Amino acid sequence: MEEEFNGYTNKPTQLVSAWIHSKVTSYNHWLRLAGDLSEDSLAQELKQHYEQDRNPLINKDNILYKELLDYSLGVINWIEISKLLIKEARK
Repeated sequence: MEEEFNGYTNKPTQLVSAWIHSKVTSYNHWLRLAGDLSEDSLAQELKQHYEQDRNPLINKDNILYKELLDYSLGVINWIEISKLLIKEARK
């Protein structure tokens, strides 16, 4: 089980949130969606984008790095990131 990291559920969740917040274009994109979507819908959009659409190893088999990436992506708390973005969008 992952341990809490800097106020986030775990380190992978914190890393994705930090990545989103550090890229102006990405941050603005997610804030626009956060203004229109529910927490669950935004979490599903985030998950699809990072686990499927942007995953460079998605179609690879039996690769250590894919397994490590899949594990890290699998423990990300997408709802937590979604809630934060919605809160920021509604300020």
